[in-house]
This record gives sequence, structure tokens and C-alpha cells, in this order.
Amino acid sequence: MSFKVKNIIKVSDEIIEKILEKYADDEYFAMDKIIPIQPELEIYMGSNTEESILYAISKKNDEELNLLQKKLQETIKPKTYVEEKESKLDYLLGYLWRGDLKGKISNLFDLKKYISSENLKELENYAKSYKPFWWEEELGINKLEDLGNTYLNNIINYDAMCAAHWCSKFWGSTGMTIIYEHKNNELILETEWATPIGIIDKLSKEFPNTIFSVEFASNGDDSCGKYEIKNGELISYMDLEELDIMRIWDYTIDGKNNENEQQINNEYDDEWEDEMY
Repeated sequence: MSFKVKNIIKVSDEIIEKILEKYADDEYFAMDKIIPIQPELEIYMGSNTEESILYAISKKNDEELNLLQKKLQETIKPKTYVEEKESKLDYLLGYLWRGDLKGKISNLFDLKKYISSENLKELENYAKSYKPFWWEEELGINKLEDLGNTYLNNIINYDAMCAAHWCSKFWGSTGMTIIYEHKNNELILETEWATPIGIIDKLSKEFPNTIFSVEFASNGDDSCGKYEIKNGELISYMDLEELDIMRIWDYTIDGKNNENEQQINNEYDDEWEDEMY
């Protein structure tokens, strides 16, 4: 079960109505309409991820490896309002690190040499038993090598292996957002893991003359804060106190009970986890 973050967004009621008309239906606030996800990213990280990437790399010749490494040496785009200088190769190797690899592997040629000497036969057997999920088949993924190449191409093209990583970077949070309540100049949203600062940033650019004020609190850690964005510029940010977590989570417009909305969100989580595992 993921952490939930409650976001109280304040902006003019006119702008909220425009946002909801464009990006929401009766239940959900569709963040993928604001910043769309490319279909190739709609794969999951799981038990096949590391094996598929290693297997795909093991199948490449020196020329292909050299071209791939050059593309992976580019710098990943930073998260919204967060400075990053990580290369795509570092991102990949950081995911593949094992205890005995750390500090020894710095490029794809070393990685391929390690694969050949340590576990190529094991990967070959794994590839024979691989069965794609239906969502992988829809992307043309039929073999373990196809899956590994999809992860690699996603890093090159989108700076992330999958939708969850990409959403965390460009939305600020992952998963579907439910509209808890909205009235006048307030919109209350619940997101997964973090506040959707990338989404608020994008909305602020659609309405450049307006300040978006957001208070947020997590129900799984001590994350709690307040920020303001205008026309894609973070004009203020402050951490809030631990006592504010309860205040934000207890807050409802007109004192309404949000039990029904919480039940909907829990059902969505259960469906997502059933599909993942």
C-alpha cells in the first residue's frame, strides 16, 4: 500500500471550474491529461525488470553497445524545482547495482563481460520461461529481450524506465488522483507518495496570472508543507509542523465526511496491486 498525500489547492473558483471541466470526470482528476504519459512507459517494475535488461544487453554486439552507451551518457532532465546532474547510464547502473558490482561496473562493456562470466546461462533459461503480460503484448513485447530493450529505450527517450518513475519525475506523484471535494476557491486532491508539484506547475502555466497555493501532508511519513507557484515559478515553499499533518488530513470543505472517497481510493489501490502482483 502506498503513502497518500492530501493536497489542499487554493485558486480562484473560476479557474478551478475550468480545470475540472477540462481534466476531471465525476470521480477522477486525470493527471495524464495535463501531462500525458507515452504508451511505451506503461510497463511495471518487477521480478522481470533486472533480468530483461541484463539479457537485452547480453545480446548486443560491440557496435550496438557503443551506440547505446553514447545515448545513455546524456544527462537526465531534472525534476521540477530539483537540480539533478545524473546521467541516464548512472540511473540504469544505479538500478542494476548488486553488492558485488558496486564500484566495479562503470560502462555497458564491463556489464556485458560480467553477465557473460557470471550468469549468462541462467539468463538464457530465464528467457525461455518468460511469458509477457497482456499490457506488454499490447506494446509488441513478446520476448524477454523485447522487455529489456523497452526499458532501455524508455530511459533514452523519456528519462525513466516506466510510468511510475516518469510520473514521480514529471508529475511529482504517481497513480490516479481522486477529487475529494471542491467548492469555490478550494480543490482537495489525494495523490500517491508525494504532492503533484509538476502538475501544479503545468496548471500554473495555463493560468499565468494566478497564484496556486498548496498545502499538503502525507499519511505515511512526516512530509508536510506549503508552497505557491505562479506561471511555472516557485515563489514560496515552507515545511509545516508535524501537528499540521492531522489538521490537513482532518480538513474537509463544509466539514463533510470523506469516508466514501477514501473507500473509493482504497478499492482503486486494491485493484492496482492485484494487477501488479
